[in-house]
Amino acid sequence: MADNSQDDTRSCQGDTEKKAHLRPPPYMYFVALCASLNSVGLGYDVGVTSGVLIHLQEDLGFSAWELGFFAGSLHFVAAASCLLSHGAADRFGRRRTFILTQLLQILGIAITAVGHSFPVIIIGRFLIGAGFGVGLSIDPLYIAEAAPASHRGELTSWSELSLNLGITLGFFANWSLAGLPQGVNWRVMVALGSVLPLLLVVLALTVMPESPRWLMMQGQDQLAADVLRRTHPEGADINTLVEQMRADVEAHSATGSVTWAALLCPPDSSSLKALLVATGVAVAQQFNGSESVVTYSPTIFKQAGVATSPNSLFAMTMLVGFVTW
Repeated sequence: MADNSQDDTRSCQGDTEKKAHLRPPPYMYFVALCASLNSVGLGYDVGVTSGVLIHLQEDLGFSAWELGFFAGSLHFVAAASCLLSHGAADRFGRRRTFILTQLLQILGIAITAVGHSFPVIIIGRFLIGAGFGVGLSIDPLYIAEAAPASHRGELTSWSELSLNLGITLGFFANWSLAGLPQGVNWRVMVALGSVLPLLLVVLALTVMPESPRWLMMQGQDQLAADVLRRTHPEGADINTLVEQMRADVEAHSATGSVTWAALLCPPDSSSLKALLVATGVAVAQQFNGSESVVTYSPTIFKQAGVATSPNSLFAMTMLVGFVTW
């Protein structure tokens, strides 16, 4: 019995050591971190908008309808622009699409931060939303195509975690900048949202590699293999990975792109069930109202009489940010 117990212990230790040895190299985690910055930026906008709404009403006298449109327009445009992400990523590549989305966000943030009228500010919000929608669709795709299969789920989850981090950063910006002069505070809050897009543009131009799958689609097998060597554990069979990816790309090219008809009318019951589950999760996530609570937290606390001054309102809101974790 003792021998068997010792054998089991040694076996478990061996499995643990083997798994640790097969963990992706630090470079892969760095690549995933870079891609997740887009999600941090989106989360920051969601969080900071809660404070911007308070100051917009006081500074420019926006009506309740205009404030609601300001808050919701970004998400509406982002949802629509997601439909363009597939074509843009396949045509320009994942890395260049990242750059394009960040430039759209920077332009939109600049217009919003300097705007003095509702139409101008909304144009800025539309540009930000277009950039976020495409970028949010690309960053988990980019991570998945670069990551080892054994850690793909772990690394793509960074995108969702980054959203929560961004929301908390937005709440912190509201609290720390609340003491600025009226008319300046909300503009600075919005303008700070350009820091992460600027950083991501620099990273995409300097250190982020192109997706190995997209390189394979362009016939650049050697470059794809070089990226896989940098993002996969030492000792991984890169030649086999390249062959498998090449076969997958060729099979995809042979069948052609999935049409809307195939998506709306799945060919079999299993595909229909998968579609219903995926759609149901996405719809339920929005129907629970959590994002509205996050966006209007300071307004809710103010109307409830929990706090009155901007500092106390935003301090209470930061607690909501910590709860999202």
